[in-house]
This record gives sequence, C-alpha cells and structure tokens, in this order.
Amino acid sequence: MIRPPQENPRPLSRAARTLCPGATPALNCTTAPATPASRATTALLVVGLLASHVWMHDFYPAFHSPNTLSRIYLALAIVDDQTFQIDGWLERFSDIQDKAEYQGHFYSDKAPGYSVLLVPLAQVARFFVPVSDFVSMAVLLRILGLSIPVVLFWLLVRPYYSGLAGDRRRGDAVVLAGAFGTPFFIYATQLYSHAMAGILLFASFRLLGRPVQPGSWSYQRAAVAGALAGISFTVDYIVVLAVPALLAAAWFTRERDVRELSCFTAGCATPLLAWMTYNLVCFDNPLRVGFHLHADPVYGEPYRQGFFGIQLPAWSDLFLLTISPARGLFFHAPVLAVGIWGLVRLHRDPERRYDALACAGVVCGIVAFAATTVDPGAGWSVTSRYLVPAIPFLLAGVAAFLRDAGAGETSLFVGLALVGVILVPMIAVTFPAFPVELTNPVHQLVWPLVREGNFGPTHLQMLGGASPAAFLLLFAVVGAGLLALAWRAGAAAAVTSSIAILALILGLQGAVPQSAEDVRLARIGTAYVQVLMGYREDPRAAAQPTRPDQAPPADSKP
Repeated sequence: MIRPPQENPRPLSRAARTLCPGATPALNCTTAPATPASRATTALLVVGLLASHVWMHDFYPAFHSPNTLSRIYLALAIVDDQTFQIDGWLERFSDIQDKAEYQGHFYSDKAPGYSVLLVPLAQVARFFVPVSDFVSMAVLLRILGLSIPVVLFWLLVRPYYSGLAGDRRRGDAVVLAGAFGTPFFIYATQLYSHAMAGILLFASFRLLGRPVQPGSWSYQRAAVAGALAGISFTVDYIVVLAVPALLAAAWFTRERDVRELSCFTAGCATPLLAWMTYNLVCFDNPLRVGFHLHADPVYGEPYRQGFFGIQLPAWSDLFLLTISPARGLFFHAPVLAVGIWGLVRLHRDPERRYDALACAGVVCGIVAFAATTVDPGAGWSVTSRYLVPAIPFLLAGVAAFLRDAGAGETSLFVGLALVGVILVPMIAVTFPAFPVELTNPVHQLVWPLVREGNFGPTHLQMLGGASPAAFLLLFAVVGAGLLALAWRAGAAAAVTSSIAILALILGLQGAVPQSAEDVRLARIGTAYVQVLMGYREDPRAAAQPTRPDQAPPADSKP
C-alpha cells in the first residue's frame, strides 16, 4: 500500500526534477527536510562514489579489452584523423579482434553512438595528452565519459528511489546496493557501453513518465525523451526492444495523448537517422552495421546470417543470463531478484502503473534480445554484461519492495545486498573479465586470485601504493551502512537474520558442484589470467584457455 504524501514537501532541485519528475515532490521523491545528518550522508556518498569509480586503472600488463579499444579507436580516429576508419590506430597502438572490414579498410564493429559521444571529451583532452600516450587518453575518457556520469546518475536518481521506497534512508540503501553491489559498478569502471545505455534509457523513462499538462513543456519533454531513447540504441543495440516497451507502457497506462507520443517517436527518429547516415558512409548501406562485416572468422559468419545474427532463444540461455553460476545476473547480484517482486507490488498502485509496466517491459525486452544473440553469455565478462542496462529498472522494483517493509523483508534485502557488496569489490580489484570456460568464476578465479594477493592495477598503485585494502575498506563501510538499515528495521534480530541470509547465499554459491573438468579448467584459467595480469610467466598456461585475441573470441558481440 502506498503511503500518503507528507505535508509541506521539500522543493526539488532542477537536476532532480529531470530524472525524478512527477505530479508532486511528495509522490516521487523524498520529502524529509535536509538536516546536518542528511547532508553528511550525501557528502559521504559523493566521496565514496567518486573514490570507488575513479579508483581502477583498467589496463593490465598483457590484456587490453578489444571491446573497449574498438570504441576508443573510433572516437580518436574522428578527432585525430577526421575519419571513421580505424586503420591508423590499429597500427599505432595494437591490433584488435573487434573490428569490421569493408573495401580494404577497418572500422569499429560496435554501435557508434558512444564513440561519437566521447568525441568532444577527446578533443579537449587532446590539448593535454599527446597522440603517443594512448593509455592515458583511454583512462581519461573512461573517467570523464563514463565513471563520473555514473556517479552523477546515482545522485540524481536518489530522490526517485527514495520516493518509491518511502523515505530517504531506504532510497539511499537502494543506491548503495545498486552502485556498489551489482555489476553496474564493474561496467562503470570499464569503457563498455552498457552502463551509459542504461543511464540514457532511464532518463528517457523518467521524462516520458511526466504527466501531460496543457500549456507546459510536455511535448518538448517527450521529444527529448525520444531522443535519449534513440541515442541509447545507437550506444548499445541491446536496448532495441526496450525502447518500444517504454512507448507501449506510456500508451497503455496513461491518457492517450497522440501528440505527445508522436513527439517521442519523432525525437527517437533523429539519432536513428544519424546512425543510418554513419552506416551509409562506412558500409554503403544505411541498415548494414559493423557486425555484418565482422573481421573475426568465428563470429563473422553467424552475424552475417539473418538480422544481426538473431536466433531463437533457448531455456538454457535464460538460465545462463539469470541464475547460472557462470553468467547469471541474480547469482552475482541476488538483491536484484526482489526487484521482480517489487514491480508486482508497484503495479497494484494505479498512480505507479506506468513505472511498473515500463520497468518490467524494459527488463523483459533486454533479456529477450540478449537471449537471441549469437553468444548470450557475452564472452569474457562479469555476468552477462548485456543485462547491465536493465539494472536501474530492476532497482526501481527493489525500492518498491522496501516500501512499508517490515523487519523480515528489510533483512532479506540487506542480506542479499551484502552478497553483492562482498563479491563486486573482489571482482573489481582482481580481474573483472571472466574467461568463457569457467563455470563458477567467483570460486574458480576470484577467490584464488584474492588468496594469492593477485590484484589488478589501480591509480593508487600508480602513485606507489599497491594494496587494495583501502578500496575493500570502502566497501566494508557500505556494508555497515546496509546493516544499519536492518538495525533500524528490527534491531539485533534483523541484523542477525541479515547475516544469516548473507551466509546462506554465499554458502549456496560455494556449494555449486564442480566436475573434475571444471576444476582443471579453473586451474588453467587462473594461471592464464595471472599471465595477463603480469604475475606469472608460463607460456603453457597461456596456450590452454581461450584468449581474448584468438578464436573463439572473447568480445565480438554487440
């Protein structure tokens, strides 16, 4: 049951109204007046988000992600060479697997939108970073073009989640769980497109959810929402079914204003026309994309069949995407599972039906398209990275689950959230790209690397300090904050039950049976990753598992 709005709601900032619009501040956002304690909480959250998201260096001694390089090459080719061809950067820095070949030239095989968004940042950065220093440019683009925008996103959606959850304290708990305890963090510290696509689509969702008011900027807002949705598609093709799901939710749950929805469609068409122009210039066909011309001999042929290489999904693919130890989103971030329960609750409130249907439609659309791709597991990745854009929408359900939650439900949330808050930092400081052979990467790769002290490079290490202790301490503080929520919900009993849930879930994850072949592959995979990280020099270890730059490939997917 939705609580009535509080009296005298605190006015919202302009930034908060952008991502958290609604009929009244009380209905959509936290309404408690700012206090010294709340300001201190905000300051700590800002510092924690910035420190954690800027921490990682994301370049390993012997591993450069082809997925990341493909996007950066395109952005720098536009800035430095005034062309869409990436031939020059393949020669200057390193050849990559993720490229398309057409008429003797090479192009990025990725959706071009994110690279284009990075162009203004690259132009400014070029005044300070020489062409020869590619690594510094790449890290700078990741920090300015992804990590800091993600931090701003979490701060801007706090009021929305607080409104769904019932108060600021619970809304902050949702932000902590999402920002620090889900794979969204992993892909906010590597220059992939999935987190940015999720941000753009969520902003479109919030703008489209604003009620129509005659004489207001409703139609202009709808056009902007459409433009953001269209850009999200040009950034990451995985949202192709999620965009019409947004439009359908608005049409069936609100007053059917044809003009407003027409403005959304028109706004969406503008970036799509730009995307088609790019394809025409590069590949002589407005609907031919880089995947159709993939240079890789293994994945190239499947992508040239049909439309984007789409295939019929199988139940095994849904298991792989959701709960499998290898790539399951709910296995590595189980708190997101209660989001499904929360969206059902949200749908029962007539005033929130759009939110419920839009979020559910986006999640289903992303999962459905991911299941039809050539490789639903998404190669070398933490979980199936294709589902990352769906995380903010699942968190809306998590927030709704917390509204009026008693001690038991709050404890369930805290226990599940703590699982992610424990796993994510260990993945981040070791090797956040699981080899495809591993069936339970957390126990086959992450735990062994942590035990042996094999940690990836960080900016602190660049300054002379290699220990990840401060980074892990930050996440311990986040875990303490979540436990404080359980304490307020039901004192010691709630905290005890939260820890019991945490221990149970971690125990179940570790109890997943492994065959002798799984154990053998885990040993080989760990040895190979240690070679990539610079901790081991053993050619035999590097010769066994699948490499990210050899067939079958690691990152040759949308």
